[in-house]
Amino acid sequence: MYPYRVFVSYSREDLALVDKLQQHLKSVGALPMFDQHIKYADRFSEEIRRQISYAHIFITLITEKSKESPWVLQEIGYAMGLRVPVLPLALDQPPAGMAGEIQAFKVDPALEGLSTVLTPDDLSDVVKTAQREITAMLECTEKLSARTEKIVKNAVRIYERYCKYYGPAKIRQRMAYSSFSIPKQRINNPIWEKREGLDLRGPETRELLQQERLIMEKHALKGGCDLILDPYVRSSSSLNLNSNYSETEIEKIKISTRTRLETLIDFLDSMPDELVRVVFQEGKIEGGMHIVGDWFATEAVVPKYKGGYKQTTFTHHAPTVLSKIEAFDNEFEEILEETNLKGKSSREAAIETLKNILHEESLSI
Repeated sequence: MYPYRVFVSYSREDLALVDKLQQHLKSVGALPMFDQHIKYADRFSEEIRRQISYAHIFITLITEKSKESPWVLQEIGYAMGLRVPVLPLALDQPPAGMAGEIQAFKVDPALEGLSTVLTPDDLSDVVKTAQREITAMLECTEKLSARTEKIVKNAVRIYERYCKYYGPAKIRQRMAYSSFSIPKQRINNPIWEKREGLDLRGPETRELLQQERLIMEKHALKGGCDLILDPYVRSSSSLNLNSNYSETEIEKIKISTRTRLETLIDFLDSMPDELVRVVFQEGKIEGGMHIVGDWFATEAVVPKYKGGYKQTTFTHHAPTVLSKIEAFDNEFEEILEETNLKGKSSREAAIETLKNILHEESLSI
């Protein structure tokens, strides 16, 4: 599905060996990560830590030189602290310190036997073991603005820094309307007030939401997107409008729902079939899941029909992100199989369904 990103930790005195290891990793379908991808203006240690956090596997070359390197020892400790699976390659002596607690792969000092000790199955076993046995480190945000800022910052970094080395990042979202129901227009455009209905946002939050829409669309245009949505979440029956809201509030909710659905339709209309797939799941989506490539995943709790996202958790732990992708893809394919498209693409069928919802709910004012 996705090639494994393998961060390589080494002493600079072992560069010839690193080149051999890099070529071998590429030959078995992995993507080596190391400090040659760091931009000149970046803070070196910060970017190294970031790359380690995104790696599926951390490999360290254990040589006489690397065992004395404070950088290598720090990188090993950082990887273990983030619960990234660590795989030492011992060239002449077994690893010491924290890495000594981990079973090392023993290889000859010239790395001539890598094809027999570091196979695709070996890499897969390391990742699958991490999926079963390691609990991912999670970060949590409480407010919509903090959640959106974190998503935008990570998604922009991935798009601008990493996609050119590791390929495009597909977007997967499981939520009521998706990022693509957020307007692209400037934040002082009347469409924002219409969309927000009873829950008006300040300019800073609107700016962040607009940035979320724009960066998600950039990723979708490169890597495509799969969406599991519930466009019925604000239907009259589900909201029980007549008993809970005044007539003015009902009208604002209808306008908000219409604006979100029309914005989503505009996005789907603009996308080619090969880059977007959509399925609907009425009444079964209680929160929000958002996965960018295999780089990071978020899951949020949403109070029903009000207040926006609450308690959003984030993880960069790559083996865990792969597990979430597998679960999402299985669910998507099951729903898609149950859908009778009658010759239409899922995109075309989704547009037709969304237009029917607008009509049936009397939202096309």
